[in-house]
Amino acid sequence: MSIEHKKFIVRLIIPTIFVIIVHLSSIIDGTIIDNCKLDNDKNLTEQRYTRLQSIELKYLQAKSEAQKLIDDNREKGLQDDNLINRYDDLLRNYEQYDYMMKNDPEMCDTFIDELENIVQYFIDKVLKPRRQSRWNSKWENSRFLSLNCFIRGFLPRSSSNHHVFRIMSTSTVATTGNIVESTPSIETSEPGQIISQSQVIDPILLPIDRSQLTQTNLSVTPIRQAWIENMSTPNSVKLGLIELHPEIFSVYPRPDVIQENHRWQTLYKHVDWTCMKTRSELKGSNRKPWPQKGTGRARHGSRRAPMWINGGWATGPRGPKTYFYMLPFHKRLNGLIATLASKLAQNDLHIVDTFQTFPLDGTVEHLQELCETRQWGPSVLFLDQISLDQYPMSTNAQHFEQACQSIGHINLIPVYGLNVFSMLKHETLVMTIDALRTLEQRLLFNLNRIDLRNVMQKQRPNAIRNM
Repeated sequence: MSIEHKKFIVRLIIPTIFVIIVHLSSIIDGTIIDNCKLDNDKNLTEQRYTRLQSIELKYLQAKSEAQKLIDDNREKGLQDDNLINRYDDLLRNYEQYDYMMKNDPEMCDTFIDELENIVQYFIDKVLKPRRQSRWNSKWENSRFLSLNCFIRGFLPRSSSNHHVFRIMSTSTVATTGNIVESTPSIETSEPGQIISQSQVIDPILLPIDRSQLTQTNLSVTPIRQAWIENMSTPNSVKLGLIELHPEIFSVYPRPDVIQENHRWQTLYKHVDWTCMKTRSELKGSNRKPWPQKGTGRARHGSRRAPMWINGGWATGPRGPKTYFYMLPFHKRLNGLIATLASKLAQNDLHIVDTFQTFPLDGTVEHLQELCETRQWGPSVLFLDQISLDQYPMSTNAQHFEQACQSIGHINLIPVYGLNVFSMLKHETLVMTIDALRTLEQRLLFNLNRIDLRNVMQKQRPNAIRNM
């Protein structure tokens, strides 16, 4: 092959190869670009799917909560037109935007944004205010406080006492002034069943005098109510309602003040009788054990010296030593109030009409059945009103007092003997209406008395010397 033929082949082949290479490169670049476009579309679709999932979750939660609010209002005989209209708008808009997203994919992002704004607006403007109003009403009617520290430290609860405080749960009550009309419910005799308004024709409502609450902020310390129960049957019969004074039963519990009262009542009667003898009180000879010099041993003057074994004590305890001290007047008063408020908050305070309605032939087993059926206990403290002149009597119902004396974990005391230690020692506190009113009267008098300086001086004890 000549040189000219070679040149011709080179001139023909090289441009052809170049054209093929350029064409292949364009094909490869187009494939890469298409792949990039597919990846971007895939990422965009995943983002949309994630957003739609979160919006749908919010929508379902809002829908169920709104439906529950509407059902609750219907059960109470109420109707919230604003809530119903907003709820219908939410359902209609959600279906509309769902249909538009399926038919117009290009505007999908815009529709998602608008749908998210609609759901969030319904949650913020419709549901949140109603949540807050429901919580406020629930808090005002509730008698349970957050007392975790107090429960752990001072009032261990029993696993058997989990009955819930109910206010007119099984009866329809209409209040007009001081008159309460109720519809009797069906009487049941099953053990442990709470009978509400079943045997009561004229229920009792004992309000407190509102004129005495001029200096009380009822929004901070609202008026609490408690059931008035009977003592004639093991099952609880609700005789009516009684209002409790807010300055005593609505205050915030003070575990620190309760602990100080508990420590004071534990220590003021404690006496340490430990007495260690000094070297002069030990028996035995007091002569010098060996000569001062010449023996090579350390010099000593007596075997009863403190450095000797079985010798006297130089700085030992010299009893009897009393730990008595007087807690300040206000701390003792606030300790009683804080403990009563805590008992009420934990549903461990019960009000009965009187102990005289306890059956005359009632035995110890009858009283135990009553406490077990009503889930009082395991330890119960009964409180009744009786004058100090009738000491040592605790109540006018002698048959009830005899039944209490035979049970170790059930005690009965008069109202003037109520103290913090006894309330902490017993899980349930049961008092009569007379005892409650007397207790409120005495506590309010001491809270607002004007002769505090004289009281503090009277309560200051004289110095007690060690014996």
